[in-house]
Amino acid sequence: MRTYVVLIAALVAVLGAASLQAKELVISPARVEAIVSPTDSRDSRVLVYFELPKELYDKKVVIDNAALVFEARVTDAEFGMVHVFPATREWQTEASIAWTSPQEKAGGDFTKRIAGKSVTLKAANSGKEISSNVTFIVMDWVSGRLTNNGLILVPSQEDLADSAARFAFDKGTLKLKIECTR
Repeated sequence: MRTYVVLIAALVAVLGAASLQAKELVISPARVEAIVSPTDSRDSRVLVYFELPKELYDKKVVIDNAALVFEARVTDAEFGMVHVFPATREWQTEASIAWTSPQEKAGGDFTKRIAGKSVTLKAANSGKEISSNVTFIVMDWVSGRLTNNGLILVPSQEDLADSAARFAFDKGTLKLKIECTR
């Protein structure tokens, strides 16, 4: 009897594990806008908005990891840091985006309380694909704790103040990769 219980438990574990299917979603942006400070052309930022698939909201999958993937480069400095923040104001339906508000709100309000993983760009590695972990931002969008107004890529203000760094983002390479389990 004991042998049967162990065999049944092992069979349930194998069948249960087999029913979990890993899946990677690669989502292209619905809108991308670049904005540049009128006072410092080195301070260029990118707003990006992704429409998430319905299956994420329907709780049909569990989000394991989410990454914003893009190519960027830094010039006139050995390295520079880029921060990824969630936009907190709707901008994706506006006809045009301009740099018109104070520093914290420039080109679209964003919050520093919830952030993706900052990434360091090295001049020697310019043009290579890099990623920022935005798992918690995407989870907050799906749960409704945070409205999906997209993301904003912001060059480090310290790097702009302390060096001659210039940042450039390849808008055509932006994508959101979400690893999930069914």
